[in-house]
Amino acid sequence: MLASVGVLLCAPRVVFAKDPAGKIDLCIDESGNLGITEPFVVGALVTANVDQHLRQFSIIRKETGYRLTLRYGSGDEHKGPYAQKLLEYFFGEKDLRFCAYALASAKNADLPPNPKIKEIAYHDLYRKLLFQCANKNKNLSLNLKQRTKTGGDRFLHDYLRQNFTNIVELKVVRAYQNDLMQFADLLTGCVAADKTQPICKVKQRLVESLKKNLSVKSLWENSLIKNNKFSVSLMEK
Repeated sequence: MLASVGVLLCAPRVVFAKDPAGKIDLCIDESGNLGITEPFVVGALVTANVDQHLRQFSIIRKETGYRLTLRYGSGDEHKGPYAQKLLEYFFGEKDLRFCAYALASAKNADLPPNPKIKEIAYHDLYRKLLFQCANKNKNLSLNLKQRTKTGGDRFLHDYLRQNFTNIVELKVVRAYQNDLMQFADLLTGCVAADKTQPICKVKQRLVESLKKNLSVKSLWENSLIKNNKFSVSLMEK
């Protein structure tokens, strides 16, 4: 599938919108599944200058010749140079930051099997994520992926709108539509993978590159909770 090269190939589905002036944008992605023995991470790429970064991502795509959709889950070795250039750009741009809320494998597996309880825990992760990375005095524009085909996403959308009155826009996008969402996928996947030790070499290099830039031995270190550039919080309850 061809990537967007920095622009939308087709319009995202707008779930909710007000006047978005003065907003900050969050591209939110997930890695893992709730209620099983694996890490579950929800992460957000945060910016106030979407258009500027999309243009720069487009330039980096052309420089590296990468035309596919960037996904952490892909073992495509050709994504390496493009992803590394994006990491360099990310760490050099004050406007771009990433924050995540993470649930370790054991804690995730301990969740009760009751679907309603898991839904509450799922919504609570999103709530904590937004409190962690979004200024309550700023208008928010949320970009989310479609997670279900049964309408279950609507419950999350309603929950967020009810709990965050400063959400002025909520859009559902597909990964190939937006390079920033793809980068959010990459960063979120790296956090989750650092607990499971990826076998794929290109994934290992990306995780190690992140840790080197952050001067940490693990992307699950407590020191990252208060990191302004790349913060990762652990869900204890």
